[in-house]
Amino acid sequence: MKLASKHARQVVIGLIVVGTLMGSWTQRIKAQTDLSENFILAAQYSSFHQGDAVLVMQDEKVIFQDYQNGYNPNEPHLLASGTKSFACAIAAAAVEDKLLTLDEKVTDTLTEWKGSKKFPYDDITVFELLSQTSGLPSDQGILGQAKDRLKVLFLLPLTFPPGEQFQYAPANFYAFAALMTRKVQAAKTGDEDVIAYLQRRVFDPIGVTGFDIRRDDLGLPNLAAGGLLTAEAWAKFGELLLQRGAWEGKQVLDADLLKQCEVGTSQNPYYGLSLWLQYDLRAWVPLESIAAALPAPGQEVEGVTLGETVPNYVIMAGEGKQRLYLIRDLNLVVVRFGRADDSWSDVDFLGILTGK
Repeated sequence: MKLASKHARQVVIGLIVVGTLMGSWTQRIKAQTDLSENFILAAQYSSFHQGDAVLVMQDEKVIFQDYQNGYNPNEPHLLASGTKSFACAIAAAAVEDKLLTLDEKVTDTLTEWKGSKKFPYDDITVFELLSQTSGLPSDQGILGQAKDRLKVLFLLPLTFPPGEQFQYAPANFYAFAALMTRKVQAAKTGDEDVIAYLQRRVFDPIGVTGFDIRRDDLGLPNLAAGGLLTAEAWAKFGELLLQRGAWEGKQVLDADLLKQCEVGTSQNPYYGLSLWLQYDLRAWVPLESIAAALPAPGQEVEGVTLGETVPNYVIMAGEGKQRLYLIRDLNLVVVRFGRADDSWSDVDFLGILTGK
């Protein structure tokens, strides 16, 4: 994708009324990065493109927040596919707690797939679920509308052998939710399901409350796209990832395990374990185009060595342009809530916000 020029950004900014927008309220604190004026302009860009909120956190403190177009900041917002981002933290906690390993076979727990003569479900690993290289199909179709998603899940075909290719597929996260629920129940951790485990193990230590998630009729949580949180609560989760699992000086999650979540694969170097990755704003690849395509395996990114190059931008993204950005070189966490707007651009928003 060609980066918008500075002139183009100036035109975009010129279309936005500078100042507090009608129906919004803004709070800002002088940031350590001294980008407070950029934050205002970025929030105005967001509001112009059907935005609901922009919040910036640094060093566990909210340094800017703007709530737009009548959105109530205390109302949990649908994260859509941004919900997938919690899977990396759940997996890191579960590995640390010795509940699973990333290379274990999914059929060791989801035994309904074991021994299939038609598809090689037995070869799918936990890593392949989280990296979306399992071969499970991308089209939600019946799965998204099913009253019993687990039952439908076990009937899904594979579109390619596990580990061969990246394919964006919500089914991966329904499967992971079912797997983790069985894991915590078998281990008798005291957690009712994967969401209770997420709350106790990840959210409680960082003070996140009010998380809700949509479920099917039998109670399977929609870890693919059903989570709801406030902007500040989602930012706290982002800060935990940015600080490699640390919060208020205490290590909540293992730093090395979280680092694995930010390593792309040869099947898709722009996707780690449930997280989108970008290396340079000037060479940004649109997330939607990656999700809609089947990236060719073995692709390389110029100047990037997988496992060594740290992505400067880690993104959690959902339909309606829900975004949680980790910006490592500026030590910033940015939440953006909104509604569908095809003219929204991650590059323009981040370019305005960071001054790059």
